[in-house]
Amino acid sequence: MSVLKFTAVLVSDSSSYPVSTVSYATVGQVAEFLGGQENRIVAGTLELARPVEAHQCLQEIDFQAGDRLVVFTRTTQAAGFTPLRPGDKVIRLQIGDTEIRTKGKKNLLIGKSDENQRIFPELDLRGLVTEHSLDYVSRQSVQLMFDEQTQVWVAVKVGQTRVVLDDLDVGSQPVALNANHLMRLYRANDNPAINRPIAEIRLSAETIPAGGDAYSLPGGSYPIRIIVGAEQELRTLRASSTLPLGQIGTSLIQYLNPVLISDMQLYLMRLIPPQTRVSTLKSSEFLYAALRVRPLSQPNE
Repeated sequence: MSVLKFTAVLVSDSSSYPVSTVSYATVGQVAEFLGGQENRIVAGTLELARPVEAHQCLQEIDFQAGDRLVVFTRTTQAAGFTPLRPGDKVIRLQIGDTEIRTKGKKNLLIGKSDENQRIFPELDLRGLVTEHSLDYVSRQSVQLMFDEQTQVWVAVKVGQTRVVLDDLDVGSQPVALNANHLMRLYRANDNPAINRPIAEIRLSAETIPAGGDAYSLPGGSYPIRIIVGAEQELRTLRASSTLPLGQIGTSLIQYLNPVLISDMQLYLMRLIPPQTRVSTLKSSEFLYAALRVRPLSQPNE
């Protein structure tokens, strides 16, 4: 019996995106496309996900250096991408060195992630403001929404954090975003005239020019599946090579944060070279990207 050292992680929420392209499209092209659609993707490349069974053990699944055991604790939800077209309106946000766009989304939440309440803002202020200031940031602070009737993006305050757009206090009534703006977040009872903001976010309303979205896949009918998972901290574990994977997954859940397991699924994740053609994927395999909901910590052993 041998003991193996490996990396494992829990995925609390996941979304499945069916995409069609040409059979000779590469994984690198898919990764670039995905990065243009989803702001919170971690890696610039993708992993190949292969399902494994709970009764299998590490020595049975060809576990290699760099592979990860990923445990899904809830059923994957179906989702879809909305391609951008010339004339579409988007919002660009910048805080420090971090910049994101609304891209094809019609809603964008600013706040702080909370895994227990399953709140995952597109602009997550965890890691972007100090830990002390983070205590005063509502999990859901500001909602940006696209008003289809007026064809204008608006901002609405949805939490306790005070929100000031330029010189205007934002409340529950929508405030139009139509140019370049500076949004400041304050503690609920702060006076903007004398208190420093928790965070400053620059916003700009933009229109997609002729030529459309720069992030697109070649058109085709070859189907591929992409799953994006909200991951907890990576953990480095040691386990007997004969220990069933289901037992490893269950123990990891119980140790980290006991949650209701509605549908535990186990996957072997392996980085896949970006030049790999999507036509080489087997029917049971899919491409996977991690969406981290909190800053990475050092792996524990």
